[in-house]
Amino acid sequence: MTLYLFQTPLKKKIMSAKKHSKKIYISLYPKTHFLAGMKDGVHFSEIDGQSFLVSNNLGIWDDIVAKNLPKSRFFPQEMDNLHEIISASSIPSFSTNVSLETKNDIDRISILILDQDASVTFYLVYKKQNKQKIKNFLKLLYN
Repeated sequence: MTLYLFQTPLKKKIMSAKKHSKKIYISLYPKTHFLAGMKDGVHFSEIDGQSFLVSNNLGIWDDIVAKNLPKSRFFPQEMDNLHEIISASSIPSFSTNVSLETKNDIDRISILILDQDASVTFYLVYKKQNKQKIKNFLKLLYN
């Protein structure tokens, strides 16, 4: 089961910790694409109607792009093939600040999408009584 929270829970017996934020970018090729000059970012309204190569499971982004890009066409691909198809195509795709840290798409330009919906903050939620267990777990996980 997946639970997404977009704000801190208010329950007295529940605690939360902000874990990280993800921001979505449009990834373009070639560098002469008409949006490539928009280095400061774009809004969904400026890219609505474009076609996009996407993973067949965008996770939390599925609903966000469907809501904000109703005129766009999406070409879902298996993740195993997606990167190869993107590198051989001029069709825009999406990336996040997290994926940009690990990917090296030298020929593509990544432009931040500026809308509020294009940024998601993730929280770890746990029972107050488990605070020390969670703290120990996170220490093991991140050390």
